[in-house]
Amino acid sequence: MTKFHVYGVGNALVDVEYRISLEDLRALGLIKGSRRLIDQPECEALIAAMMSYPCRRISGGSVANSLVAISQLGGSACFAGAVAADEAGHFYLQDLVAQGVMAVHTPLSKGATGECFVFVTPDADRTLRTFLGVSGDLTFGESNRERIAESNYVFLEGYLASTEVSCAVASVTLETAVAAGVKTALSLSDISVIESHRDALEALLYRPVSVLFANEREALHMVGAAHLKSALPGLQQLADCFCITRGAEGVLLFDGERYIDIPAKKVTAVDTNGAGDMFAGAFLYGLTQGMTVEQAGELAVKSSAKVVSAFGPRLNAVELKRLSREG
Repeated sequence: MTKFHVYGVGNALVDVEYRISLEDLRALGLIKGSRRLIDQPECEALIAAMMSYPCRRISGGSVANSLVAISQLGGSACFAGAVAADEAGHFYLQDLVAQGVMAVHTPLSKGATGECFVFVTPDADRTLRTFLGVSGDLTFGESNRERIAESNYVFLEGYLASTEVSCAVASVTLETAVAAGVKTALSLSDISVIESHRDALEALLYRPVSVLFANEREALHMVGAAHLKSALPGLQQLADCFCITRGAEGVLLFDGERYIDIPAKKVTAVDTNGAGDMFAGAFLYGLTQGMTVEQAGELAVKSSAKVVSAFGPRLNAVELKRLSREG
C-alpha cells in the first residue's frame, strides 16, 4: 500500500539565508556567485561574523526542499538524512516535521549538524558556503526498506555521490526501489559534483532512472556535449524521462517519446535560491497525481517562477496549493 508519494534521500543541512550588499559580501572575503565547502572552524567564523544580520533559518538541503514543496502542494513525503544531536539537528527535525515531511533517522550522538550559508545579493545571485557536518554519515536499515516499498517515487540528489558512504546508501536505495517496483528520480545537483565525482554518478546511473533533473550546463557536462541538441541521445541513455531547466529560455522535457518545450514565466527575480528544488518537487508531485509530463512541467515552471520572486527557497502552502488547482 502506498503511504508516501515521494521518499527522498539527501544531505540534511540547516539553510541559513542572508540578504547582503555586495560591499559586505566582499568584506567577508567572498566572491559573488561562488560555492565552496568549509570546515567547522570556518563555519563558526561565519556565524560570528554574521551575528548582527537578520537571517532566515530552515531545514534545507536540496532533496528536503523538494519534499517540503511536495508536502505543501498536498502530497506525502518522507526524508532520510543524517543530523547530529545538537541544537541545529533538533531544529532541523522539528522544522521538517512542521512542514509535513516525515523524517526517518534519529540524531547521531557525535559530530555537528551540517549548515549551508546562503548570501543573497541585490541582483538575486547567491553565494554559498556549506559545512557538511554529519550529513554524509547516512545509514540504511529495515525502516528505510519499508518506507521505500510504501512510496511511488524515490528521489536522490547528485550531491550523494560526493562521499563513499552516502554514495553507497544512494546505490542500495536505488536497488531497493527497483526491486520493489518503485520509480526512481535523480537530480544532478551541481556541475561541481559532475566534475569531481563523475565515476560515482555514472555508477548510480548505470541503470536509467525514471526521471532525471538537471540544468543545461549540468546536462551538457554529464554527457560531454557542446550544445543541448547533441546531448539529447546521451541523456536518453540515463533516464526514461528528463527535465532540463534553461533559465530564461524555459525548460526542455522528454517524456519517453517526444520533446516538450515550456517557456519560462516572466518574473522579477529576488532570490534564485531553491528554484531547482521547487521545480523538482512540483514536477514529482504532478506525476504522482496523474498529470502528464507536460502538465507536471507546467506546474513546476509556475512554482519555481514564484519562488524566485520571493526571499527564501519556499512558498507557503496556500500559494502552492492555489498553483496546483490552477493546473
